[in-house]
Amino acid sequence: LKNFVCGIIILFERPFRVGDVLDVAGQRGTVSGIGIRSSVLQLWDGTETLIPNSALLENNLTNWTYTNRVVRFTVTVGVAYGSDTRRVVQLMGEIAERHGVVEKDPKPQVLFTNFGESALNFELRFWVDVVKANAAQVSSDLRQMIAGTFAEHMIVIAFPQRDLHLDVVRPLQVQVVPVSAASPPAIETG
Repeated sequence: LKNFVCGIIILFERPFRVGDVLDVAGQRGTVSGIGIRSSVLQLWDGTETLIPNSALLENNLTNWTYTNRVVRFTVTVGVAYGSDTRRVVQLMGEIAERHGVVEKDPKPQVLFTNFGESALNFELRFWVDVVKANAAQVSSDLRQMIAGTFAEHMIVIAFPQRDLHLDVVRPLQVQVVPVSAASPPAIETG
């Protein structure tokens, strides 16, 4: 009875329609049917899930296409310290503008977001019509384009690094300790 009443509310209030892209409890997909008892969500992996209408009204639901089908996504990139930050911003912006599916309005945006532990961090923010395009594929395309363009322009994509500083004022002492059958091998340094 609860699902039936919720189905009537959904049909009159129209919080979503067939074709809308929803996120329901972490499951993302397109509404392919709305019934009196339940609605059908076709997930992006091609499977279909029947969701009781009461769950759609009682829980948080994100409708990605309620009033606007254009949604913002982000690709994050870290480059090596010493890189020309203005050049990185310029190249990432050009890459987003070249991609055929990235929306031109609103315009893609590149931000220098942080001085990271091992990298200078940048975000490429771009908008995609989620009904026309697969945002995961667009993000993958952009990452590949960034990797190729950065390699051409000698910009290094950063990776975690550690510097080890040794005290050279006094000699480094090394002691070899015999391995016993009961304990793991150990090396002591002084």
